[in-house]
Amino acid sequence: MTRWFLSFLVIVLAPVVSFGQQPVLEIQNSGGSLYLTHTVAPKESFYSLGRLYNVSPRDLASFNHVSMEKGLIIGQQLKVPLEKNNFTQSTTKSAADALVPLYHEVVQDETLYRIGVNFKNVPLSSLKKWNRLQNDNLSAGTVLIVGYLRVSKTESALAKVKFAQPVNSPGPVTVNPVKPTQAEKEVVKETPGAEIKVDSKIEQKAPSKEDPKTQQVEKPQSEAPQEMVTSNGEKVKEGFFKKDFMDQTGGGNIGSSVVATTVFKSTSGWQDEKYYCFNNDATPGSILKITIPSTGKSVYAKVLDAIPDIKQNEGVQLVLSNAAVSALGITDEKFETTISYVK
Repeated sequence: MTRWFLSFLVIVLAPVVSFGQQPVLEIQNSGGSLYLTHTVAPKESFYSLGRLYNVSPRDLASFNHVSMEKGLIIGQQLKVPLEKNNFTQSTTKSAADALVPLYHEVVQDETLYRIGVNFKNVPLSSLKKWNRLQNDNLSAGTVLIVGYLRVSKTESALAKVKFAQPVNSPGPVTVNPVKPTQAEKEVVKETPGAEIKVDSKIEQKAPSKEDPKTQQVEKPQSEAPQEMVTSNGEKVKEGFFKKDFMDQTGGGNIGSSVVATTVFKSTSGWQDEKYYCFNNDATPGSILKITIPSTGKSVYAKVLDAIPDIKQNEGVQLVLSNAAVSALGITDEKFETTISYVK
């Protein structure tokens, strides 16, 4: 992966990626104009951004009311227009193109119909198909695909990122009793502040192990997050998915292995104790018990997908959300854990 592309990972959108995450592109809507937000990184120009987002450099400058002659400033916020050349609400594409999913986060009391109207009258049938929705019911915070960015496979680095696949993309079928929801497959944007606070909108994504057609919307659980007390009386927030792990084992054999682990940032888990991870061996949607050998502290995390093949993840077998790492009392960037799983 090139230095340029690694720098790109920390500058896309109002969401800002940190430590090895890849972006989820969130559509903005202002007065009926759809656009993405991009923060300029070193060595970027109107021309390189034009190739990245499949937009004319002059149109990009005009949309932002800036002069191409003055160039760009590192950290400058640009709006990337979504128009007929680079925006589509069809999964049909040519062999030379790649489709990158574009997302919208549902706000309180927002309906599927209203979302369709706000994003170029996308048909409700398409919204349901892309997001595997069984009905029109939505919850605030749900993240939905509302269209696709069309880019060139040879010109845009975005074409090389393993984003969530369009629903008609081929892939092996994996049977799994607990499948990750679309909202769970979004993982991270960083916001300013002294504390680590991130929105679950950016995905550290590797090639999918499951056919998107087999995905199901997970039913909400009413159980409270789980806690354990260590031998010295210290409380550990084991997480929302402990019961799922117990159900998943079903009294069967449990295997374990010691693995090198690193961390990614996510908003999920800080309040609801829903912890997530990436692992190459476990089935997406399954639950792992993750323990620190030296302290005995454990948390339960749902597997989102395989570990993204990027430099920051070299030599590790588990990538764990920062809320889970915090619950384990770990402050190191890389550390050792024992993962327990169903054989």
